[in-house]
Amino acid sequence: MMSQDPPEEALDDGEEALQADIDEFVTLDRKGPWKLALLVARRVTPGEGTGVRIDYQPRSGLNAFRRISAGEFARRASTAPRRVIALLDAWNRLAADGAVPHAAALRPDTNIEPPDTGKYPFYGTNGYYRSWEATGLSTERRDAVEKEAEKSGTRPSAITYVMTHPTAVKTALLADEATRRAAREALKEFVILSDFK
Repeated sequence: MMSQDPPEEALDDGEEALQADIDEFVTLDRKGPWKLALLVARRVTPGEGTGVRIDYQPRSGLNAFRRISAGEFARRASTAPRRVIALLDAWNRLAADGAVPHAAALRPDTNIEPPDTGKYPFYGTNGYYRSWEATGLSTERRDAVEKEAEKSGTRPSAITYVMTHPTAVKTALLADEATRRAAREALKEFVILSDFK
C-alpha cells in the first residue's frame, strides 16, 4: 500500500502581494500602449530606409545612441512597419498637444512617465493612435473611412478591418442574416446616394 504525503498547507502570499499585481495590471492597462509608443519614439527615425544611425549628444554622459528606421525596428520586433509608424505618429500627436516631448527630442536615457490613457486616450474616437493608418490604405480611402465613421458613429479601425478582410466579409454575409440585412441596407443607401451625384 502506497503512503500518501500529508497535504501541503495553503500559503497565503498576503494582501500586499495581491494588490501589487492588481496595481501593475492597472498601470499596464492605462499606460501600456503609451509605453510602446515611447519606446518607438525614442528609437525610430522615419525616412531612414533600413539603416541604423548614431545620434551624438556631447553634453551628457551618454555620448551616442542609436536610432533606426521603422522598417528595421519592425523587423527586430516582429511587427509591421506601418504599426511602428502609427505608434510614432500617435506619440507626435500627443507631443503636438504639449503633453510629452516630440520624438525627435527624446533620448533613450530620458525618463518619461507614459501618460495615463484616462487623460490622454490611446484608442477610440478621441484617441491619438490611428490603427487604420497602419493598414496601408491610400489617403483617399482613409479620408473616406474617417468621414463615414464620423457619420455613423463607428470606429474607423472597425471599418478598416472590414475593408482589409474581404474574405471575412464574404464569410459573414454567407453565415449571418443580420449581416446580409445590413449589407442590403448599405447597398440601397449607396444606390440612392449615387443617383443624386
